[in-house]
Amino acid sequence: MSKKKKTEKEQVSEEEKNIETVKKLIDELMKAKSDGNKLEYAQLGISLYSIFVACYYQGFSGDEQTDEEIMQIIAEFTNANNIEFHNVTGDIINALKNNHLESADNFIETKSKFLKYLGLMKDKVMTRLIEEPDKIEYDAGQLQTHWAIDQSRDDMPEVPVYLSLTYQGNGKKPKNISSLDWVVMGAIGSAGFNITTNRPEYPLYITPEEIFRIMNGITDTRKKIHESQLKGIRESMNKMRTSMLYMDITDEIEKHNLSINDERIIEGTIEDNVIHASKMEFKTKSHKKVTGYKVLAEPFLYTYNRSKGHLIFMPRVLADVSDETGLDGYTVEIRTYLYQRIEMLYTKTLHNSKILFSALYEATGIPAPEMRVKRTEETPEKNYQAGIRKQRKRDRDKVTGILTSWKKKEYISDFSITNGKKGDAVTIILNPNISAEREKDKTKALDPALLKMPAKA
Repeated sequence: MSKKKKTEKEQVSEEEKNIETVKKLIDELMKAKSDGNKLEYAQLGISLYSIFVACYYQGFSGDEQTDEEIMQIIAEFTNANNIEFHNVTGDIINALKNNHLESADNFIETKSKFLKYLGLMKDKVMTRLIEEPDKIEYDAGQLQTHWAIDQSRDDMPEVPVYLSLTYQGNGKKPKNISSLDWVVMGAIGSAGFNITTNRPEYPLYITPEEIFRIMNGITDTRKKIHESQLKGIRESMNKMRTSMLYMDITDEIEKHNLSINDERIIEGTIEDNVIHASKMEFKTKSHKKVTGYKVLAEPFLYTYNRSKGHLIFMPRVLADVSDETGLDGYTVEIRTYLYQRIEMLYTKTLHNSKILFSALYEATGIPAPEMRVKRTEETPEKNYQAGIRKQRKRDRDKVTGILTSWKKKEYISDFSITNGKKGDAVTIILNPNISAEREKDKTKALDPALLKMPAKA
């Protein structure tokens, strides 16, 4: 039997019901606060917060006017009672130290599904940090790697930026910034800056699960995330929290004639952890463990990129390629590189639509297939070559899965993978409709409305 269309009276009644629900939630939140029930206060607060962001980004009631009215009610309430959403979120961590620890993920992660974009850094500093350093030093248990990065345009005088990365770890193997770290920083920067109406929100409370969901455009918090998928994020966060980055931008400041209070700046340096965050772990009697991070400030490399307008924004729907490929292996790194290259084609800062796999490996730091196959003196040559073919096929399948997902969403029209003298390559055919829209204003982020949304399960 088909559903009957709602009458105008029924629609009005439903809108009023949504407004009454919000008002009731506010009353319950204030009661929990006056009763000193921190856990209930935190739960209700994050629910109220979620409704506000849902109204702003996606629609809560299904009626734009009702959503605006609900936002106004919540805004007036929070202003009148001096309540800030990030403080409410922080109360979750405090309340969960002794109560209902197993639910921590659900409260903290409510935020991630409202992000429209994943902001990624594209400055030369980031691309060079992934490459081998110019110099490596080891002294008193600290490993230091150094880069000199030319920030000038082609055929222009050099504008060097000097960076030193200090890693406080065991062993003498460099722990450089990887392409995965790059995206983890982007996820944290996106969560901190986009979670409210373009107002940075720090400290930011976030879990590895939420970082994974932001990185991969996942909105369903019920979707199981395997520990193997979180391992890289945990390692990335631990490395960046314990690594100090020193950045000398004196030459760049001099080139742009920057000043403070009308006085010319003659020197500029920045020094901080790559990610300035504390780690928190809680465990219940049943051995349920929850890990979270309190990020105290926006990652300064993200701030540096944002201040220069060197961020590229990936719509959430394109970050999620799980409809065509697994979120394993090097999915994030390959997807991010392909998106940046395709965006360069759309904005006409790149004209060659053929992308070499060898360039992908070099730019992302992903080991080439022959480097991923173990070989000893006893390994038969045919076995070694078979291993390489297997790795190459795995990479081609991954690229195919990502681009098939984007083709279905009409981000691109088509693609083809070929093998030539320079190895495997993929050729991209752009969507002319998106090309025409991007031509109007190349500085704007890709509008998700131009994409075909996947059908809901």
